[in-house]
Amino acid sequence: MLGKENRQTSFFDTHFVCAHLIDKRGFYAKMHDLSDKIITDEEFSDIYCLNNGRPSVPPARLIKVLILEHYENLSDRGALENVRFNIKWKYALDVPLDYEGFDRSLLVYFRARLLINKREKIIFRKTLELAREAGLLKEKVNQVIDSTPMVCKCQGLFPLFR
Repeated sequence: MLGKENRQTSFFDTHFVCAHLIDKRGFYAKMHDLSDKIITDEEFSDIYCLNNGRPSVPPARLIKVLILEHYENLSDRGALENVRFNIKWKYALDVPLDYEGFDRSLLVYFRARLLINKREKIIFRKTLELAREAGLLKEKVNQVIDSTPMVCKCQGLFPLFR
């Protein structure tokens, strides 16, 4: 059954307790502030049973863990260690300080579910949509054949190559 994020706040919320410790211009703060706009639990409603079984770990949270895991180049074991003990990760995931995490095998099953349902590129697609809406991409992006950075149509997207 599709689990959804619980938006009920408590005294253990990282936003209240330790937001002052997080660099507001850093990756973890941006992840906290923007990730809910990119991915939601409802986008996965068709790959979960809606009325049978116990609720899953919210798929948006699993996607966020996969992003953080990739960002820090960690194994599943290392990622779950950070989910359990790292304040920056808890803040980025918007989970309370006492959140214990989940079993690392869930990440393997979730990746398989994404692949089987052809959802492995969902974050890339959503990010491109938001970039177009924000005016960062002026026209349709052409596929680049080699690895040379292409500046002409996406100047705002790759500020390092201006």
